[in-house]
Amino acid sequence: EREAVGAVTEYLRGEQGRAAQVQIHLCTHQWWATEERESRFYLRRNQADKVYRDMVELHEAVHDVQARQCLVIDRAIRDAHRDGFDWLLHMDSDEALLVPQHRDARTFFASVAADYDQVVFRNLEAVPESLEIADWFREVSLFKVHQNLLQEDPTEKP
Repeated sequence: EREAVGAVTEYLRGEQGRAAQVQIHLCTHQWWATEERESRFYLRRNQADKVYRDMVELHEAVHDVQARQCLVIDRAIRDAHRDGFDWLLHMDSDEALLVPQHRDARTFFASVAADYDQVVFRNLEAVPESLEIADWFREVSLFKVHQNLLQEDPTEKP
């Protein structure tokens, strides 16, 4: 994570980055204390709908990565709404967005018709062939294809 924060910080120092609307929030103990006071998941964890309780428990007791991501994304959504953002793109530090018909994510989202409120990207999950990976984008060449991108072979018999 330290490398990812460093890369984004360096990008923001560059000419292109000055125009980018990127925010970095380190999930420190103080950050989590604020979330416990403001997050709908923490505020509703004792309600009958157990989705809130389960998410918080998965994060606190099991240290589940997806639960933590869900809680952090919920905060990002609140911040984006407050700051007047039209779109929010969530990516992990080992992911890249490729939109060949567009210069970047900003031009892609500008091209999306106003009557759409969600865009779903099907990702290709990197499968490292070694435990020691220094650069995911240069060293990994094996990918697991998302199931929604697979097609049945019409010539194959069951």
